[in-house]
Amino acid sequence: MVILLMSLVGFGQNQKHFFIKYRAQDSTIYYNIQSVNSIHIDVNGHELICEDGSVFTPLTDMDTVYIYSVLANEWIDLGLPSGLLWATCNVGANAPEDFGDYFAWAETNPKFWYNWETYRYCCDIFGPYLSKYCEDLEYNCNGIDNLTLLQSEDDAATVNWGSDARIPAISEWIELYSHCSVDWTTLNGVKGLRFTGSNGNSIFLPAAGYLNGNEFNDNCGNYWSNSRTIHQRNAWYFGFYYDVGAYSMLNDGYRSGGRSVRAVRSAK
Repeated sequence: MVILLMSLVGFGQNQKHFFIKYRAQDSTIYYNIQSVNSIHIDVNGHELICEDGSVFTPLTDMDTVYIYSVLANEWIDLGLPSGLLWATCNVGANAPEDFGDYFAWAETNPKFWYNWETYRYCCDIFGPYLSKYCEDLEYNCNGIDNLTLLQSEDDAATVNWGSDARIPAISEWIELYSHCSVDWTTLNGVKGLRFTGSNGNSIFLPAAGYLNGNEFNDNCGNYWSNSRTIHQRNAWYFGFYYDVGAYSMLNDGYRSGGRSVRAVRSAK
């Protein structure tokens, strides 16, 4: 078993937030430990025993365990009219240029395969028929709920980084590129977009690509919003395409696809 101690630029407010990710042979599993000052990991056989009493098992000699320390107050104020703060990194990333993890819409854990067969809220791939965020009787298998916006338990930013963090709304993506200067650039050799606010602060969004099945598509950035489209199988995302120099809010894609998440939170 390999244990890696990681430091992650912070997401949270006046606290430390630790989380454990262990990559087993067939899956990646996340555990969160929030609002603690320190963490002590004691490996006992193939168990991880944490200071708060949490025990994570089973582990094997082939597993890799990542222990992240998330420091506070690393949100960026871009001087936006709403006062919204944007995270410096993607969910799952160690630095602004790191790609981070990929999520299907309304899922909170990364995985190895992104299609309807593995999608959390798909109950029949031949529709596909959906069990949540559904208002169409023709493609529904669990009753109509008329939900169009992500609930907190299905928000990858909230689940992974705590209640302050969330996936941006469509209007918040529009505000970002309407009130910032946008430049195509590279950061440490990684292509992407830099958004610079009126106060001079900036964030970098890497062209992290997206996953369809297990096929990786690069030279673009696809970042989820919190809203599905009128076609309930799809959700809105902010997309940009580095090779052609174009970006647009009006992109929609299958909820089952693996795309990036950049978190926001309200100013306090």
